[in-house]
Amino acid sequence: METEIKSNRCVVILRWIVFAPGAILASYLAGVLTTNIGRFCIYRQTMEPNSLWAQLYCNIAGPAAMGAAFVYAGARIAPANRLVVSYVLASVGLAIAGFFLFPAVMGANLWAIVGDICIALGVVSAVYLIRTGETDIE
Repeated sequence: METEIKSNRCVVILRWIVFAPGAILASYLAGVLTTNIGRFCIYRQTMEPNSLWAQLYCNIAGPAAMGAAFVYAGARIAPANRLVVSYVLASVGLAIAGFFLFPAVMGANLWAIVGDICIALGVVSAVYLIRTGETDIE
């Protein structure tokens, strides 16, 4: 009985240690997979990869998936207070998007600006879905 309690305590501590790196890893994987799957589908439809529609998809879907995965995965990994964790991760995600928005605006890189806005929209949508109960994190 006592080893089971110690084991549960270790799992809880390990989950608190891993939730932030797990959120970052999930965010990266979601962005890479979404972009690569989208590029593959664009290639299979014989659409020009540098066309406006292809660039629009890759610069919207990937960053939005990154933002949503960051919040969702971190909240899902955390052992307790998952709604509060999703709010904290959303704050961090919005701060990071804002941090990357400044050089994008200064360099007049429109695709980077669109990507930063989509990261913020992904973060906000994930928090909204978690808050309303549309996405289960329990």
